[in-house]
Amino acid sequence: MAFYPGMPEFLGETKRIIEEDERFKPYSIKVEHYIVSTGLADMIRGSKVMPFVDGIWGCEFIEDVVKSNLDVKEYVKKDRNAPKEERVITQIGYAVDNTSKTRAIFEINKGANKKPAIDVNSFMPHDNRRVPFDQMIYVADGPSDVPAFSILRQHGGSTFAVYPKGKLKEFKQVDQLRKDGRIDMYGEADYTPHSTTYMWLINRMQEIAETIVQRKEAAIHQSVSNPPTHISSEN
Repeated sequence: MAFYPGMPEFLGETKRIIEEDERFKPYSIKVEHYIVSTGLADMIRGSKVMPFVDGIWGCEFIEDVVKSNLDVKEYVKKDRNAPKEERVITQIGYAVDNTSKTRAIFEINKGANKKPAIDVNSFMPHDNRRVPFDQMIYVADGPSDVPAFSILRQHGGSTFAVYPKGKLKEFKQVDQLRKDGRIDMYGEADYTPHSTTYMWLINRMQEIAETIVQRKEAAIHQSVSNPPTHISSEN
């Protein structure tokens, strides 16, 4: 599986930069990376990015026929003991499209991906959500990401589009996204240090972390009552 320059090292670097910063350590601020793709989830799981990824939404196939309760006698399944290379795909298990990408965002937002008991469609106050939208950065390059870009922009999140170096058609596509107000910024799909993409994303992560610190410190300050004072009486 091919990757753009600087990937997957960039994923590990972002975690280190934020999590080892002395300013952020007292508040246990962490970076999480998720992949929401219309590609095959198994391809991603077998790639070099996997050690740095906290969750994947991707297309899934089913090799064994799903058993039906309607007529068990007529059910015939593949031999589960057969070597994996001999097993045949029988059904589509899960497909990711424009709409399901936005669902993944809400699952991350509410924490349903960490706690399956949470119904992603249930009402949840914004203050109780695990990852607020304004603490998210969505990076993508395809038309299927436009709805996700829109959701993030509407709720205060950050959006960044990438395009392959030297590809004019793809450049025009992301530039149009900027003109339409869908994204905050765009750059070449180059995640090596000192590239525009690298610097913008690192800077935005640091800004988000700083905002989290400011909010937490403000909350602590507001919760602390004024210390008692001495009252003196003089004649």
